[in-house]
Amino acid sequence: LPPLRGRRALSRLLGGRSKPAGRLHVGAQHGPPDPPMSDGAKKVLLVKPKIEAPLDPDFAPVILGKKKYYAAASKCKDYFEWALVRSDGVGRGILPVFPEGHQCADASVHLAGVLIQGMLWQRSGYRLDLCGPMYICNELLKAFSVQGKFRFEVLTMPKVCGTPDKPFEVFIVANSKDLPLCKDTPQVCGNDANGCRLAFDLGKSDIKTVAVMDNEVLSSKETEWDV
Repeated sequence: LPPLRGRRALSRLLGGRSKPAGRLHVGAQHGPPDPPMSDGAKKVLLVKPKIEAPLDPDFAPVILGKKKYYAAASKCKDYFEWALVRSDGVGRGILPVFPEGHQCADASVHLAGVLIQGMLWQRSGYRLDLCGPMYICNELLKAFSVQGKFRFEVLTMPKVCGTPDKPFEVFIVANSKDLPLCKDTPQVCGNDANGCRLAFDLGKSDIKTVAVMDNEVLSSKETEWDV
């Protein structure tokens, strides 16, 4: 059979329909779909790139949203801070936030949650400490619960940290001085490449591949993308 492309392929996959009915939620096993972003949050955080993504015309990268948010919040006097505690370190973050009741307050809550989520996957953590305006702390306290928006992270991080029987904890502290200090523990990577190993790096301009056997490089190649 010839390969299916475009709308024909989508129609076949959806049983003859040209598009799915309602929102398509592929991660249903992890909980309900995220609630729609409020208009105030969209106004600040959804920024399309100058060059439209051909496969996803509505694609709005986080980095552009962050830039617009920081510009909009440049005169904000309130700050939200957090600490992610793990066995060998602490990750810290800080974000200027809009006051409660401001039309863009939801943008502060949304972005804070996304930044914490990203830090969790970068550094892991079994405890999250929050400090700042109570409206943000309370919303994130609910979001980082087993019934919340970040349910998957809450259930997964104890396993990642080697404490599967201990639930992920979230606390609100009154003063940023009560947050644990940032701490990074350098990790020594192994320098023994015994056996047969294949490594590859998918870069934005090329792909790098290396084949090693018993500490000896057998092949190393860089290939530019041809797209």
